[in-house]
Amino acid sequence: MGKAVEALLKAKTAPEGRSISAHVKRVRYEIMMAVRYALTISIVGNLERHVKLITELLAET
Repeated sequence: MGKAVEALLKAKTAPEGRSISAHVKRVRYEIMMAVRYALTISIVGNLERHVKLITELLAET
């Protein structure tokens, strides 16, 4: 989520040559991608844990 915070801090100043609205759209996109990445990582991590647990339980039977 560090990327999302950085993007919010940069949102107030548009780079030279870019309109404010284009910059805001880019910042929103960067925040969305940072959140999506964080959610994907947590889902995959949980899935790996469950697969490992199920494999261990099946090995015991």
